Amino acid sequence: YKRQLKESIRLGYGQESLDLIRTINEDRGLDIDLEYFDSLIREDPDDAVAYYNRGLIGLKTGMYDQANGDLDQAISLGLNLTTVRSNRGYARLMIGDLNGASDIALALQTNPHEALLHAYNGELQMSKYNLDSAMTSLDRALILNPSLSLAHLLRGKILLHQGQEQSAREAFESSTASALPDSRHYLDRGEIFIHLGHYESALSDLDEAIKINPNRPRYYNISIWFCHGIAIISMGCF
Repeated sequence: YKRQLKESIRLGYGQESLDLIRTINEDRGLDIDLEYFDSLIREDPDDAVAYYNRGLIGLKTGMYDQANGDLDQAISLGLNLTTVRSNRGYARLMIGDLNGASDIALALQTNPHEALLHAYNGELQMSKYNLDSAMTSLDRALILNPSLSLAHLLRGKILLHQGQEQSAREAFESSTASALPDSRHYLDRGEIFIHLGHYESALSDLDEAIKINPNRPRYYNISIWFCHGIAIISMGCF
């Protein structure tokens, strides 16, 4: 499969390459485990798929620097696919590299019907304080996928910033329809729910952030546990 993948990438067969990645993962009996991919990379430092998968774990657990490095390595080893580049763009956005995040816009040109890319672009525009453009991207994401939680969450943040608290509440409530992409967004929404007085929802989000990655650096864990404690005390669970 790995030889087929290299040939598929060389020929520019993007969808076939992604299908082969899925086949390789299934063949390995893929379990989302960082140590597993660490061991694959030690055995074969040129395993582009292992770097890609480890990069995805880095994104989900909020380890954006590591994700950026792993996705960079996957691309340098030939896994130069739109999906890989868009994920690298999002990792760069999360570490504040707005120029590097241009991968998101390039991916959108290739795949304008991918809802998550529009949500990523919405967050990029928010980082640039282009709130009108951000809202346009997020609205487009929700047209393509009405249950995309990340888009609802980001819309809620903009509405809250604009003082539209009731509309923001509705957006945050809609954002619980499906999973968020990573631990950081669960922490963000948990803090917002505390602000809005939705303590049970806050507790659920903070628990999820801890479950996704209980081993973040100390400052991050303190932030989670502090908010977690506020939610428990406010609910009278002590």
